[in-house]
Amino acid sequence: MPMLVVEDEDFELEMNRLSGPSSSIIKMDKLGRPDGCKETPESIRALIAGDKIAGNGTIKEIAKAYGVSTSAVTSYADDSTSRNDAAIGRIDTKLQEHNDKVRNKIRGRAQNKLALALKHITEDKLEGSRATDLSTIAANLSKVVDKTTPKSEGPSVTNNIHFYSPQQIGPNNFETIDVTPERIERAS
Repeated sequence: MPMLVVEDEDFELEMNRLSGPSSSIIKMDKLGRPDGCKETPESIRALIAGDKIAGNGTIKEIAKAYGVSTSAVTSYADDSTSRNDAAIGRIDTKLQEHNDKVRNKIRGRAQNKLALALKHITEDKLEGSRATDLSTIAANLSKVVDKTTPKSEGPSVTNNIHFYSPQQIGPNNFETIDVTPERIERAS
């Protein structure tokens, strides 16, 4: 899958935003970090993460195109600069901001397409559907609602209330002795 391919509309918007006396298109012979550079530049990390998040190729294809490891591609998409940082939860805030912008752009497009798809599901179409089709449609719409609903970022507190009540004790809980005059006479 081609890397760094964008829709014409997005390209034009970006070019208009950047247009000015010093803007021009530069043809890059090689993607990725410059030769001899040990650390991947911040701008390249953002491009790598953007391609991974947008699904512009497999992890291996993206890693090969940019000249980085597959773990670097995964780390950058997880808002970290290395797997070690990702493992302990350390994030690069600038990279996270960039990745969130990419995710939000993708989410916005998906929500627009979803709204369009929902617009075409009419009551007439639903009435003519079989029960299994309706079930599938309902399940898929449920997933869409779940995926598009924002999750709370703070810790969630669940209160559990336990009620303890004493057990009622009745005659069946005790050993009973039959005390009748006949038994008393036999025992003596």
